[in-house]
Formats: sequence, C-alpha cells, structure tokens
Amino acid sequence: MNEIIKKYNTKYFYEVLIDRVREKTFKILLLVDKLSKKYGFSYWLEFGSLLGAIRHQGFIPWDDDIDIGMLREDYEKFLKIPLVEFEGYIVDDPRTIDSFQIHCFSQIFDKNTKYVNQNYRGFFYKNQPYKPNIRIDLFVYDHYTDNIDKVVKLNHKLKREYMYSKIYFKELSKFSFKNKLTKFLKNIWHVFLQIGKKPHKIYEKNLKIMMSGRDNAKYINFTTHPLHEIYGSIFDTSKSSIIYVNFEGYSLPIRSDYDSYLTNIYGDYMKKPDINSVYNNPPLEIDFGDGVTWVLEE
Repeated sequence: MNEIIKKYNTKYFYEVLIDRVREKTFKILLLVDKLSKKYGFSYWLEFGSLLGAIRHQGFIPWDDDIDIGMLREDYEKFLKIPLVEFEGYIVDDPRTIDSFQIHCFSQIFDKNTKYVNQNYRGFFYKNQPYKPNIRIDLFVYDHYTDNIDKVVKLNHKLKREYMYSKIYFKELSKFSFKNKLTKFLKNIWHVFLQIGKKPHKIYEKNLKIMMSGRDNAKYINFTTHPLHEIYGSIFDTSKSSIIYVNFEGYSLPIRSDYDSYLTNIYGDYMKKPDINSVYNNPPLEIDFGDGVTWVLEE
C-alpha cells in the first residue's frame, strides 16, 4: 500500500489536526488513570497539563501534549504492570540506553503514530535511533531531604553533571542559529557532547543517591533530569496532597499546592499570553497510524 502524503499549514494544524493529536494523547492519559485505579498507584498532572486544568479545565488551546508526575514508589509499581495492559503503546523507561539518546524522563508512546516536532530539525536528531511518536511525558519524583537549601544545592550539582553529558544537546538544539558559522559551531559542540559523560551512568548514580534512606523526606523533585527551574517543581509533601479537578470532562488528580507550583514556573499563570506568540509552533510531520502522513508546508 502506497503511503499518502498530505500538506498542511500552521492555521490548519491549530484548527483541525491539533484535535486529532489531543485525542491520541488524552487516550493515553485515560489509560494511565484507569490503570492507577486497577493497580493502586498515584499520579498527577504536571506543567502545561496542570496549567490547562486550572485555567481552561482541559488542554491549553494551543497545546496538544500531556505531562504527568509520579513518586518513585508509584512509578516502580507502574513498570510492573503486565505488558498486555499497554497493547498499542510503549512505556519508555530512562534506564534503557536508547532513550538516553534524547531524554532523561519517561514517556508513554502510541507506537502506531509519528509526531515530529520543531526540535527535530537539528542534525543529531535526524541521526538518532529514537523515533518520535505521539506520546505523553512522565516525570518521576524522588524524595530529597527535609532541608530546602540542600535541595537547591543538590539540584545545582546534578544540573552541572548533565550540562557536560551528551544529553545536553537536546536543550541546546532549542536555540535558533541563523547563520552558517553558528550552525557549524553548534554541530561541533554536539560532537563534543556525544563523547562526554554517559547520561545513563549519571542517572543510575543519582538514582542510588535519591533512593538511599530518603523515603520519608518531605521535599520531592524530579532529580534525574534537572534542566529546569530549580524551585519550579519542588513539592513539600507535608503541605501537599492529591486533589481532583475537571480536565476535559474527567475528574483527574493534581497536587493541592498547585498555586505555588504554577506561580514559580509561569508567574501570573491565570493571565493568557498574546495569541500571536503561541499559535506558531506546529509539528513538522504527523502520522496518526491511518496510512496518511501529514507534512508541514515550508
């Protein structure tokens, strides 16, 4: 059967195709929610998904992905769920080597789809074994300590280690390079990072640190990929619990201290941004698994 290729522009993506992507990501989220009740683990909405739940009671109008968080102990339960429960999907755990080519957090893929976002324009993305699919991101939280100063100090240490590992080229690739010289220098830097520290070794070391007698520490954070705002996703479990809010007509879990979390990350999070600044980042290519490949017009 010959592949059918269709072209789309930015306007068509945000008016039509984005809803089809959301159907796929939301289906994955509902699967996680169903399994959480069946197998007894907890999770919560994160980042833009949490912002969407609070400000829009669902997806942010220009967003199509979903972010969730879990405590380490719940994540380990999640990984033990029989594979038959994930028919059509792949759970990508960062402790696999291939996943470290691109990221240091978990993802759940719809294996019959393809979704190539703007980050994949770079030379090294085109030469990675990693295949982008429609997916949701899963951030695993570990217990840190009871001392907030130690949390920040440790987070800075982990960030420095990742800065010198080959995983950092993902973050570097987000920057725009407009002339040939800077593009060339960027690729040279990528080569240097490729022969740097192995991210999975850093992950395993940091994981041992996080799992060594800190089960009752009140501060939690996702420590294994700390290339983010230091205070942004630190929770005080003594002041936080799981509550439920409306998301696209479903009652889904969030952490009760969402206000400080969203304020730390987004500032005045109830203020909507300028429309022209957000409807401008469509994916480069989409395949919904129906034999049609959608390609963004250049």
